[in-house]
Amino acid sequence: MRNKRISQVHSRPACGRGAFTLIELLVVIAVIALLIAILLPTLQRVRRQGRTVVCQSNLRQWGTMFNTYMTDHDGSCWNGAWTASDTSFWLTWIESTRPYWRGDEKIRLCPVANTIPDEPRPGPFPYETFGGKTYAWGWVKHPGQPDEWFVTSSYSHNVYVADATFVKGLTDLNSVASWRMHGWTPLTAVHPGRIPVLFDGARLYGSLGDPPAFDAPNKFGDTFDDPAPYTSGTHMIMDRHDGGINLLFLDGSARKVGLKELWTFKWTRNYNTANKWTRAGGVKPEDWPAWMRRFKDY
Repeated sequence: MRNKRISQVHSRPACGRGAFTLIELLVVIAVIALLIAILLPTLQRVRRQGRTVVCQSNLRQWGTMFNTYMTDHDGSCWNGAWTASDTSFWLTWIESTRPYWRGDEKIRLCPVANTIPDEPRPGPFPYETFGGKTYAWGWVKHPGQPDEWFVTSSYSHNVYVADATFVKGLTDLNSVASWRMHGWTPLTAVHPGRIPVLFDGARLYGSLGDPPAFDAPNKFGDTFDDPAPYTSGTHMIMDRHDGGINLLFLDGSARKVGLKELWTFKWTRNYNTANKWTRAGGVKPEDWPAWMRRFKDY
């Protein structure tokens, strides 16, 4: 009888053997959560870096198209690089090069700022809507014009890179003197690797001004009186690519540049690269707007 009981006891299955206790499950969950917390910022950073690389690739392709355009037009700059008005929009850089990028619509958009803008804003310039950090800008012809003239992009053109035929065609002596002092033409440019041509921006064209008090919003509003005000000289000064923007130079090279580095390039022929916003010009950390002080100095 005793041996039988012992046999029965040994034959019973052990209850709960191989199962996790509540504490063990909580420990596993905590470890997984910790790993996610550690890896997620890294994955997000890698994703942002990937978008930056794609944006740089877009700009290099634009550089190739610009060079091809000049080859096809006897060395002349892409038609109308100097102007962008409601009556001559088809002469701007993005329209004059349309035959070269047609069918590759994505090349016009930075992956970070690929949200298409809304309808054109009301006001004195109803054909234009601004972009921002995550929005592309938009341009539409006045009512009655073909739909194909509607264009969006998240890149801006340096207004001081001019078509040589435009400069030669000027008759006003003051305008001629001004362009000879400020404007670049691809055929006469010195050190083209320091001259910005195309870059992350919130409008069709522009030039560099003083740093704005605030970082750019995801989308600029409908007026010039927004809390983060838009001006023609600040729309490329935005933290779109982790402390910088991507920029295409006149020699066809493209790379990410630091936001404070923008003031070291030759935006115009007579631009002082040792200006007050550079180390050479004596800028101090407290001179910068608060949102820019953490970025690298140049």
